[in-house]
Amino acid sequence: MSCFVYRIAGYIALYLIGWSPALWTFGYLLLTGGGEKGVDGGNGLGKSGSKWSSVFATCRKIIRELINPPLVGICLGTLIGVTPLRHVLIGGTASSIAPDQLPAELALIAAVAKALFELGVLIGGAALPGQTLVLASSFVKIPSPQEAEANATRKQNQLLLCDSATHPQTTTLAVKARELVERAASLFKMGESDLRALLIAGVTRFAILPAIGVVGFIALRLVNSPWYPTDPIVALVVLTMICMPSAQNLVLLVNLREETRHLAPRLAGLLLRMYVLAIPFVTAWLTVFTAAMA
Repeated sequence: MSCFVYRIAGYIALYLIGWSPALWTFGYLLLTGGGEKGVDGGNGLGKSGSKWSSVFATCRKIIRELINPPLVGICLGTLIGVTPLRHVLIGGTASSIAPDQLPAELALIAAVAKALFELGVLIGGAALPGQTLVLASSFVKIPSPQEAEANATRKQNQLLLCDSATHPQTTTLAVKARELVERAASLFKMGESDLRALLIAGVTRFAILPAIGVVGFIALRLVNSPWYPTDPIVALVVLTMICMPSAQNLVLLVNLREETRHLAPRLAGLLLRMYVLAIPFVTAWLTVFTAAMA
């Protein structure tokens, strides 16, 4: 059983090696945009100079935004995992190299590198809680001064309508309870555009893509295609990833730019609803995947 779990974890790790850079490159550019207008600067270059200036500015912007900490961490982790550095930094295997087996100079360098590696592991362990915190904080809407004043007036009117002379504490608690109910109900309220986006994303993720994946893998197996993996666990992992809801990293991506930050609450609400919808659909599809790939 443990060998089975390790195989699944290994295949998922290989999947993430390709998926994570794609998310932080193409996904980031799709969500935030990579263009930047060039500035002529009055140098007499005209439209041609302005065009090339815009191209160079766009390239610089794309490179600057794509070289981000998550992508750098993924590349460094992959580099360590596929080179002999893993024997020094990771350890825990028969081929691991202990510091006392190295010359003094190399042992010092290895110790510093291992300390930095363990620091990176410690910081990386906080990634998931940090992303969850970003997702939760995206629901917090800071009201403008006009909205704050309107809310204060509304609360005051609600208190005046209650019998505050005889039951001041009870009426205050009732108003607070009503506010909590309204905030909880607001999580389930959706505009027409958000509902349409949820419907399209849900149908695509939980119906169309898994069905195409199952039919495609069965067809490859029936024709004995070399593209069909020899290990059925590979097919099971790929099919499972197909039907999973979108990553909450999307909320983090839109929060990185001021121009797209206002979309974070809507995107967070969409993902939260997709996670709830995913529970029955993913459970059902996992049963189908296991039976089809057996």
